[in-house]
Amino acid sequence: MPSTAQTRRLRVRLALAGGTTTSVAAIVGALSVAAVGGDPVGAAIRSAVVLAAWLAWSLRSAHLHSGDTLGLAVVITLARGVLVGVLAAFFMVPVALVPSTALAGVGLVALALDGVDGAVARRMGRASDFGGTLDMELDAWTVLLLSAMAWWLGRAGPWVLTAGLLRYAALAAGALHPTFRRPLDARPARRVVAGLAVGGLSVCLAAPLDGWPATALAATVVVLLVHSFGRDAAIQWRSP
Repeated sequence: MPSTAQTRRLRVRLALAGGTTTSVAAIVGALSVAAVGGDPVGAAIRSAVVLAAWLAWSLRSAHLHSGDTLGLAVVITLARGVLVGVLAAFFMVPVALVPSTALAGVGLVALALDGVDGAVARRMGRASDFGGTLDMELDAWTVLLLSAMAWWLGRAGPWVLTAGLLRYAALAAGALHPTFRRPLDARPARRVVAGLAVGGLSVCLAAPLDGWPATALAATVVVLLVHSFGRDAAIQWRSP
């Protein structure tokens, strides 16, 4: 990674933008939970921790280049981060207080924005490794939080957490064995499965779907993700 004054300035701007995003997510999460009678302090802490962890992991994983900028696409991704912070705020709030259908809507709005940031980056010629990493890691955090909420609300058993943990299991496998660090070709189906996971788990949260329909939908999401990650692992294993 080039160590240039421009790259250092970009890091400072990203840190400031990330701090602002984390603060906004904490405030919005606290106000949202307080509005239903929950603990705003705990909500703010959960939102801030999740957003800070996502941003720190993304900065650690991505490669910044001197030509990268903090453009509109990254701003849209950060706005999605605020929505994910709201989901985090409601985790562990007493189930009777959780506006599950509203949270389903939050998840679906985040899914809609997921299709916007990448398109904006490509249209403006601002696609970058950092922007792609920020987007991909936010997708993973979104699936993890939605699966945790589906479990917390009783829409599915603890097995639904598999959906959110698969990404990190794959990273752990890569840390333990070089075979699972082999690069994978870009595959549109991978993005489709990620979108279906976010959409399916979001719908699971909606109050009208409580019961076996939510459980069946959550199970379908888990199966899709297991198949997708399993296929990638098999490709890596067979690669020379």
